[in-house]
Amino acid sequence: MTSPPAPLQRGEQGNSPFEGGMSTMLPYTHNALRFQFAASSFDDPTQNRYQVFLEGFDENWSNWIAETQKDYTNIPEGDYAFRVRAKNIYGHLSEEGRYQFTILPPWYRSWWMYLIYLAAALGGIFLIVRVRVSQVEQRTKELEKIVVVRTADLRKEKEKTEQQAEALRELNTLKSQFFANISHEFRTPLTLILGQIESLLPNLKQEKNIQKAKMALRNAGQLQRLINQLLDLSKFDAHQMTFRASEQNIVPLLRHLTRSFESLAEQKNITLRFESSRENIAVFFE
Repeated sequence: MTSPPAPLQRGEQGNSPFEGGMSTMLPYTHNALRFQFAASSFDDPTQNRYQVFLEGFDENWSNWIAETQKDYTNIPEGDYAFRVRAKNIYGHLSEEGRYQFTILPPWYRSWWMYLIYLAAALGGIFLIVRVRVSQVEQRTKELEKIVVVRTADLRKEKEKTEQQAEALRELNTLKSQFFANISHEFRTPLTLILGQIESLLPNLKQEKNIQKAKMALRNAGQLQRLINQLLDLSKFDAHQMTFRASEQNIVPLLRHLTRSFESLAEQKNITLRFESSRENIAVFFE
């Protein structure tokens, strides 16, 4: 006995039928399909059985069924082939019927929509870049204005500082001149006083008076040294003198300074005494 011919095929997509053997392009919104088929064997047709296989959707052939239709829903986009075969009461297989079709992608995933997406993305990027560039340019202009203002402020501050520095230099010069004038004014009468005390010492008889005269002579000498130091200080401020400290023994200097104030301490009934556990203490001074 020969094999029965391929089952007749008919499909429905919505209310629109299509015939087997055709290749159909179906929109994504019409992805629910019904396939109808029937074998042409008329020897007890109730015993005809069918197997179906939707390539791209099913994993394998279905079991043998008596139904003459097969429904599919929510078929994704892609290329498919619906295959069907039958066997009659005698177990003879028919030739395979085949129907190829394509489910198109949804409109928002179509090639022309991807072009629109690309154009929109490029337009968005361009707009963002333009906005960002505009912001940077605006910020740059604002910073330039701030720099101009700050530069003007710094220039004013610099001029003010230079004026203050010049005023300080003038004040320092006046101070040095003042110290020099005062020192000269004190030096002349002090020199005369020292001369008088030195000439008076040989004529003194009482030891007490001699000691007081010597003390006055020492104090006058100390005052003369202070005046000389004021003159040196004015020269130092005028950058006419360099301070040169050297390592010296400070004990004799402190003892001498203490003796210079003994007369004043005696007048105020104060006991003034210098004591040092060491006779040599090295210190840098001038």
